[in-house]
Amino acid sequence: MAITMAICLIYAINGGVRGNFGTLLGPIAESSGLSYGDVSFVLATSQLLFGLLQPAFGILALRTSERFVLVLGVLLMAASFLLTPFCHAMWSLGVTLGVLLPAGTAALSFGLLLGIAAGQLPPSRSASVSGFLNASSGLGTTVLAPVLQALAAAFGLLGAMLFLGLPSLMLLPLAFWLCRGRKARALAGKDAGRPESGRAMIGHALKSRSYIYLLTGFFTCGFHMAILETHFFNQLVTFDFSRETSSFVFAVYGVLTMIGSAAAGMLCTKYSMKRILGSLYAVRVLLACVILVMPASLALMLPFVVVLGLTSDSTVSPTAGLILREFGPAKLPTLFGLAFLTHQVGCFASAWLGGILAEATGGYTALWVCDGLLSALAATVSFMVREDEMPAQG
Repeated sequence: MAITMAICLIYAINGGVRGNFGTLLGPIAESSGLSYGDVSFVLATSQLLFGLLQPAFGILALRTSERFVLVLGVLLMAASFLLTPFCHAMWSLGVTLGVLLPAGTAALSFGLLLGIAAGQLPPSRSASVSGFLNASSGLGTTVLAPVLQALAAAFGLLGAMLFLGLPSLMLLPLAFWLCRGRKARALAGKDAGRPESGRAMIGHALKSRSYIYLLTGFFTCGFHMAILETHFFNQLVTFDFSRETSSFVFAVYGVLTMIGSAAAGMLCTKYSMKRILGSLYAVRVLLACVILVMPASLALMLPFVVVLGLTSDSTVSPTAGLILREFGPAKLPTLFGLAFLTHQVGCFASAWLGGILAEATGGYTALWVCDGLLSALAATVSFMVREDEMPAQG
């Protein structure tokens, strides 16, 4: 229980930071003297690097230790918080928010934290822990949002950044405690007999048809999530819902993503993970079909959003669980990080394509058709994962 609470606390802060920097965009622009567009570009770069750096930090954990990567992540994240208020040029803000922040949050990634916990817990508990870990990110986002807005309004950007920076250093003893006596190299030796280079590990994984299927599914997951995060609010407005009503719908959605994440983790301890994963993608096919024909009614939209929320983040636990079972906890940070990178590529494709299709067609029908087709492909390949041949790792 203590291990689960520790990794959830770290990931809650990680998710809360990543999910709420948009709320500080205005104060950052005002403090730095840069334009809103310039700051937006820096934060967009940060999102891209967050995905790219996760596999790199997984490899670094194998070559050094998990403790080293966790401590490095805490220090980089704290440095970003404490230096940002003093940035008054594009290059300096690019360093603090565009490099230090994504590097710190990527080091404290889902895959590394789950891998640390999985190496110290019975295999039967790994799936449920992954569900709570995934849900903690949403909880951190929800809790930090009003706090950061209030601090920025009362004390400016410096007050908000000090609130994030100084307490984040308190994660250092937690990082040392989590990795007490553990070396990533020793764990890698347990999994594979001898340490592998990052290139060899990824090359070996890409020879696994099941891993390719999981990457395909996670690309689709990213495509689906970006629709919700980038375009769904505007679609609700086109349905003639007020912005207040649309915000309420999103609040319901956010709460249910946390419930769905935790529930998926629990289900993965009792049922086949590939069947849970395939079923979640199959539900998305149905959701895409429903929204194409559903009348613009709040009474109908709310149950739609309930199912949408329960299934949106729920694919993380079975995906991570299947990678963990095949490749072991030491390789999880790198290989789940690579899966997350494909997720981010899917996010980029959906956010970009959605804007193009909306301008060309005047609506979001074509985007939901693409989502339904990709979800059908993801459901199909998920059911084809060779779960019965994946050896459980201790």
